[in-house]
Formats: sequence, C-alpha cells, structure tokens
Amino acid sequence: MENSTTRQPLQSHLCFQMWDKHLTALNTLWDLQTDASCRDAAGTQATHFHKTLWNQHLLHLNQTWHVPSILVLQPPSSFLGKLVFPVKKLILRWIQPAIDSVVHQQNEVNARFVQTYNSLVELTNQEAVRKLEAQREVNAKLVQCLNDLVDLTSSELDRLREEVDHHLKTFQTQFDTFQTQLDTFQTHLNRLQNHIENRLEQIEPRCAEIELIVWAYDRRKEALEFEQISLNQKLEQVLAAIHSLKRGEIPDMEHLPPPEQQKDYSYFVFENRHRGDEKTIKPRLADYVKYFKGCSNVLDIGCARGEFLELLAEHHIQGHGIDLNHSFIQYCQQKGLSVQEIDALSYLSSLPDNSLDGLFIAHLIEHFPMMDLRKLLQLCFEKLAPHRYLVIETPNPCSVYALSQYFYKDLSHDKPLHPEAILFLTKSVGFQQVEIVYKNPFPAKETLQLLEPPETADKLLRAMIDVSNHNFQQLNTLLYGHLDYAIIARKRPVV
Repeated sequence: MENSTTRQPLQSHLCFQMWDKHLTALNTLWDLQTDASCRDAAGTQATHFHKTLWNQHLLHLNQTWHVPSILVLQPPSSFLGKLVFPVKKLILRWIQPAIDSVVHQQNEVNARFVQTYNSLVELTNQEAVRKLEAQREVNAKLVQCLNDLVDLTSSELDRLREEVDHHLKTFQTQFDTFQTQLDTFQTHLNRLQNHIENRLEQIEPRCAEIELIVWAYDRRKEALEFEQISLNQKLEQVLAAIHSLKRGEIPDMEHLPPPEQQKDYSYFVFENRHRGDEKTIKPRLADYVKYFKGCSNVLDIGCARGEFLELLAEHHIQGHGIDLNHSFIQYCQQKGLSVQEIDALSYLSSLPDNSLDGLFIAHLIEHFPMMDLRKLLQLCFEKLAPHRYLVIETPNPCSVYALSQYFYKDLSHDKPLHPEAILFLTKSVGFQQVEIVYKNPFPAKETLQLLEPPETADKLLRAMIDVSNHNFQQLNTLLYGHLDYAIIARKRPVV
C-alpha cells in the first residue's frame, strides 16, 4: 500500500482548501500510520492493555487462587485461652481431613476459573488486535479512495478550467469583433441619421409648400366646380329668357336668381378656408352623435356642408338639414343628403310641437340678433319631443385666441356669446337640464410653458417659480382656452 504520508497536497483551482484542511488530516490521522516504525502499533497497544489488566486484576487472581488447607493456631496469651487451646487443637486435628478435602476442591475450582479467565483475556487481546488491523485496512482504503477522488476532481477541474478559458477567449474575441462591427454600424447609422435629418430639413419646407399648393388646388377646384354650377344655372336662365323672347314672351323676372345667392358661394369658400375643411371639422362633431342614438327625426339647423348629417347616416340615424346658403344646399344635395333651403324660424314655425326627436345647431347662433336668437331657442323647445336633446356649438369668447383668430374673421357674426349667457337664455325658454361642455382644446405645446425649478433651487426660488407657473396657467386659460363650447339641453315633459 502506498505510503500516505508521502502524498503532496494538490492545490485546488477553486480555492476550496479541501486538501489542506481534510485530506491532510486523514492521511495523518487515519489511525495506524503505515510507516515501518508504526506498523506494530496495534500489537503495542494490545500489550499495554494486557499489562494493565494483569497488574490490576489478573496478577492478584493468579497469586491468590490457591487456598492452604492447614490451619495454624496461634498460642493464646490469656489464662482462659490457655485452658481452651488444647481443646481447639484436638478439634482441629479431628476436622482437618474434612477441611483438606473442601479446600482441595475449592483450589481446583479456583485454578480452572483463573485458567479460563486468562484464556478469555488472551482471546480478547487477540480479537482486539484483529479488529484494529481490520479497521486500519478499512481506513487505509478509505483514504486511498478519497485521494484518488481528489486527484480525479482536480484533473476534471483543470480540464473544465481550460475549457472555460478557451470559451472565454473565443467569446471575448467574438465580442470584440461584434463591438467593432457595432461601432462601425453606429457610425454609419449616425451618418445616415444626419443625412436624413439634413434631407428632412430641406424637404419639410417643400412639403409645406406642396401642401399649400394642394390645398390651394383643392380650393380652386371647389371654386371652379361651384362656379361651373352657378354659370350653368345662369346659362339655363339666360337660355330660358332667350327662348321666351323668341316666342314673344316677356321673361318672368321673379325666376331670376336673387342677388343674395351670388354671395352664397363666397361664404362657401370662406368656410373652407378659415373654419377648416370637412376632414378637419367632421371628427370634431363625432362626439355629439351619442345624444341622438335611437332617433329617427333629427334636424340639423345650419347644416352647411353636411358633416353632421353624414355622421348621423353613418350611425343609421335619420336626419335632415336646413340652410339659407344656396351653395351649401347644392353641395349637400350632390352628396345625396336630405336638405332644404329655408330659414330656421320659418321652418320651425311650420312644424307641429314635440315632433322632432333631436336638434343640432353648430356655429349658427352667433349669426343671430338677440331677439331672433331667443325666438329660435323658444321654437326649439316647443318642437323638440320630451326627453330629447338640443345640442348647440358656438365659438368660445372666453378664449382670446378663439375671438381674434376665428370669431372676428367672419364678418357675418353678430356678437360673441358668453357660455353663461346662453346657458341662462336656454333655461329661460323652458329647458331645465342644461350643461356647458367645452370643446376643441388649444394644443398644449403651443401655450405658455410652465417653468421647471432646478434641483439646486432654494425655497425662495421655488416659491417664485410656483407663482410664475400659476400666472402662466391663468394666462393660458384666458388666452388659449377651448376654441368652442357646447350647450347640451334636454327637454323634460311639462307637468
């Protein structure tokens, strides 16, 4: 068997110090060390055990097992003892044979017992030596297995370390290559982004110019279409007059177009240019459709280009519109909408009470004088069926921007109408459930921006910034409030 004390501890690559703490102790203390000077350690310990047992017990047993059979009487010193002493000697001589027989038998028993006990001690000593030798062999094999296992583990760790090092080097090489490619790609991307940004800076003005040209083209196209319609109507009227003259008839001047219709087309163009085209206005009105769900007779007063009538049709709600602008009426009729050229007061007066299940008025009441406006609202209340809605939208005079950029551009507007004033006027004609809803907020990014206090700002500076932001918010409300507001009125049945 290999001498375990000659094994040198292998250093662990994982810094476990397993060999130093455990295997060295096993190689040193696995009991009977295998060098020549200690091979008889088991026998030495057994001899020591035998001597100790002998000195303490066996020696005494082996020395005292024999009992003498002859009894020796000591001469007495007292007078009475001297008188009795001959009697004792006589009695002893008489019983001595019996004592000799008993003592002889006892000595034989003692001899056999001591001999048996000595044999047991010797057998125990031999068995202990055998057990110690067997345990030493087991310990030696265990230590050998552990040493082999450590060698195998160390070899495997070395292999794994080399494999990991190889993979790490490969990964590092690939990572460096990828990083180089990424840097190159980032450089190209930055160049491309800069190029695109430069091109966009050049294209954006051109796009704006193109959009303006397209918008102007669309407006011009619309103008030409309606001019063609107007010219065709005039041509038909002139041809009819010529035919009348040929027949010797005097043409009826009442059938010639009134001068007011010549202004209708101009307002149509103005509506497209300053209020917005249909694609802009139609989504703004979509939120009002919910008030007319389930209705079958909704009237749009001042239907203009018919955006809301189209929304009603898309939601399968029956509606019709009225307007005084001849160009608007012709435009709506071309789209297949149900419209009529008539003023609102006359039309409403001709309807029976509670006959309409919805009324919509968008950007019309600001054209009415006060007396006509009150009469319009009164007729709306009378003609609207109970539990149905009247929806009115008009420019918001609480917004300076709305006043300056929208309201006063239209010379046909009579006066700005404050939301609270229209709320009061609507309630005064009979509506009880009335609310104001502000619509079309001004873009937040174009308002006065609030200040952000720096991280190092002290308490005084933060307080000043808070005051400034509060003032900015008040200015934003005044200058850039909602562009429009709506009056949502629901008619309750009259008790």
